[in-house]
Amino acid sequence: MSFRIGLISGLTMVIAVLLALAAPVQGTIVRFLPLEEQAKTAQLIVVAVAVSSQSNWSADSRIIWTDTRFEVTEKVKGDVTGTVTARQIGGRVGEIAQSVSGSPQFTIGRSYVLFLEPRPDGFYRVVGFSQGCYPVVSGADGRRRVMPGLAGAGGVELVGAKESAGAGPQPLADFLAQVKSYLSQNGQ
Repeated sequence: MSFRIGLISGLTMVIAVLLALAAPVQGTIVRFLPLEEQAKTAQLIVVAVAVSSQSNWSADSRIIWTDTRFEVTEKVKGDVTGTVTARQIGGRVGEIAQSVSGSPQFTIGRSYVLFLEPRPDGFYRVVGFSQGCYPVVSGADGRRRVMPGLAGAGGVELVGAKESAGAGPQPLADFLAQVKSYLSQNGQ
C-alpha cells in the first residue's frame, strides 16, 4: 500500500512539474491600428520631448502607474501648449516593478511623435499601446527620423497587421506630412 501511495505521490509531482514548465508565455495582444486610424482616434498629436517621469502606486496599491511629462515642441492636432502628461501602466516603485508588454517606454531627453487620447483621470494615454508612440532619432546624415510604433517591443502580437506594419524609420518631415494629409482628408 505504501508503495502505491509513493508511486501516486511521485507521479503527481512529475505531472505538476510538467504543467509548470508548459505554462503559456505571457504577452499582450493588440489590435493593429493603421496610421490613418491612429490620426483619427487621437485627440492630440504632438512632437514632444520627455522631460520627467514619476512612478506611483494606484490608490488601491495594486497597480503601478508611470506619469511622463513631455515638453511640446510641435503641435500637429489638438489644442495644447507647454507640456502634456501621459500615464501608462507599469513602472518601478522601490524594489517592486510591474510591466505590460506593449506599454510605451520613454527615455528622458528623447523626442517622440505622440498620438494621445484623454484618460478619465485627466492624463493622456498613447493610442494603441505603443503603436501611437514614435521615437524620433537622428540619422548619420543628421536628418531626424521616426521609428515605427511598437519598434522592438517584445511580447506583443498585433492582430490584423499587414506585412508593412513594421516598416523601418522614415524622415520626420515625411511622416508628419502623411499624418497631416490623413487629417485633412478626414476634415480634422
